[in-house]
Order: sequence, then structure tokens, then C-alpha cells
Amino acid sequence: MIKERKPYSAEALSWLRGNPNKTALGANYFHTTENAIAAVEKLYAAGAVRVEVWVGYVEPWRTLKDGGDYADKLFVHGPPGGSEKGRELTKVVRSIWVPAEEGTGEDVGDGPEYELWWD
Repeated sequence: MIKERKPYSAEALSWLRGNPNKTALGANYFHTTENAIAAVEKLYAAGAVRVEVWVGYVEPWRTLKDGGDYADKLFVHGPPGGSEKGRELTKVVRSIWVPAEEGTGEDVGDGPEYELWWD
């Protein structure tokens, strides 16, 4: 029997690489863990200092069915928004954040902290 656990946060790239769930983050947008890994790598390449995943779905049935935990939220910590790296990071964040693409009127702002979600 799998023990009940509480939601937690972790460094996103390590968590994704170590998670056997094939759709571990924002499955409706990224579709695969590999695509989510590529997005997090883009965030780091654009200047993110740290990217954390909020793992809110830790149900025992999910581990049995999907092989691992599931998340739908990232916290991106970047350089100051007015810096060149900060502006580049903001562009990348906007390129992967669904609500901004769907024109909901929500925006990520100019950093240096971003909260992104997909489900």
C-alpha cells in the first residue's frame, strides 16, 4: 500500500528528470514530461535563477496508475525585471504560459518572480 503524502515543492528540472510519470507537469499543455523538461531548460537558459515545481497531486492512485506525482504549477525566480536577462526571461515565460496566450487578460508581469499554472 502506498502511504498518503502532503503536497510539496522541489527544483523543477531535477524533479521532472526523476519522475517516472510520462506526463508529470501541465499535461494539457506540455503533453509529455520531456516537453516540460525542455520548457524548464529554456527558462534556465533565459536567465532563471531557480525554477520550482509545486507538486500538488500526490495521491497513491496516481503513483500506481501514472508512475509518479503530478504538478500543474511552476514558480520561476529570475533576475531583476529591468535587466537584459530579466527581459529575456519574461519573453520565455510569456511564450509558455497558456493564460497569456489565450488572451484571458492575465499577464505574468515583468518579474523577477513568476507563478505559472496550466490545469
